[in-house]
Amino acid sequence: MAHSSAWRVNDAVAFEALRDTSARVTALLLQVVRSDGPSAREAWEEVQAVRRESLLVNGYDRRAVDRLAARLTARALTLEGGS
Repeated sequence: MAHSSAWRVNDAVAFEALRDTSARVTALLLQVVRSDGPSAREAWEEVQAVRRESLLVNGYDRRAVDRLAARLTARALTLEGGS
């Protein structure tokens, strides 16, 4: 008998969306790092934090995935200038 996953299909979709958002925020922050401006060091530290949080989030905990996704989406909007 095959073992079934605790994930539902929409949980997998939410997790993949989180990964996409994490990559988007990372790319935006790396633009700041490459600018070598006064906030480059803080941006690099934030890149590391985003990567760490994205890797450590429990993919089976939908609330944790949704919370991190919402926070990263808000951060992406801020980095994009509110657009």
